[in-house]
Amino acid sequence: MLLLSESEIHTLLTPAEALEAMRSSFIAHDRGAVEKPDVITLEFDEHGADVHAKGSYIHGDPTWAVKVASSFPGNNRSGEPVHSGLSLVFSSSSGYLEAILLDNGYLTELRTGATGALATDLLSRADASTVAVIGAGSQARFQLDALLRVRKIDTVRVLSRRRAHAERYALDARTRYGVTVQVCDSGEEAVAGADIVVTTTPSREPVVEGAWLEPGTHLTAIGCDSPGKRELDAECLRRAAVVVVDDPDQAITHGELQHAARDGSWDVSRTVTLGALLQGKSHGRLDDRGITIADLSGVGSQDAAIASLAYSKAVARGIGRRIAEARFPEETK
Repeated sequence: MLLLSESEIHTLLTPAEALEAMRSSFIAHDRGAVEKPDVITLEFDEHGADVHAKGSYIHGDPTWAVKVASSFPGNNRSGEPVHSGLSLVFSSSSGYLEAILLDNGYLTELRTGATGALATDLLSRADASTVAVIGAGSQARFQLDALLRVRKIDTVRVLSRRRAHAERYALDARTRYGVTVQVCDSGEEAVAGADIVVTTTPSREPVVEGAWLEPGTHLTAIGCDSPGKRELDAECLRRAAVVVVDDPDQAITHGELQHAARDGSWDVSRTVTLGALLQGKSHGRLDDRGITIADLSGVGSQDAAIASLAYSKAVARGIGRRIAEARFPEETK
């Protein structure tokens, strides 16, 4: 069995490889070539936190994986990381545990950023140059990094509940990417006139109002990944020409569409899957004035794809520590 540390995992995958892994996983997902158990969600109301366990087997892959990821926003107050987690990789032929990936949530962050960029590349206008980022945590950073690889963004607007977090985000983005970054005081200030809007919050109340969206805007909603969460008001969905999801069944229980199913703001039968869009089976943006939305709650096939890729690359490069293990034959009576 292979044990990989977070620092080792950081050296294994490039953003381009993560993007391609997500592309393949969503195509497999759409084709029904994935075993996908229900998401396990644990809520820690006293801490405003949650934990997700997701896993999948993509047919034909030599391994399958399960991921546990936590988000404890209160850790910010003590300067500790908000996100943590690990992935377990198993052989799909023997069932044996092949690797423990102590990634501390990094693979979840990487695959989510890559998926956001994938959806935005498919749905936003080709000339999009201004992005509004709602939330200034680690996923907001991964989203911007991945987005800059598919669009020529020159202006970033950022909004956070804590202005100090937005200021740090702005300084980091200016230093890393040389883009203009504006720290905003309201959601309307951030969103109005933006070509692309990305939401990365754990909010249970809308942080974006549909009235703020200009014709032609693309919106990628990342934060709504469990029952009760919400980042978009009903008007966002009412104004949308296209809504794309990672998984339609999960979207109406864990994503933004859970609210649309109740208030009628979007006809869920019109929803397009990311996998279908990637294969040209469905249409995305039809013109430069339509509003498009990607509602991404995160599916297990993403986690299986990114964990399995990290494991295979670690084996090929001889990275990680082998741990001896005993495998006992089943007792017979």
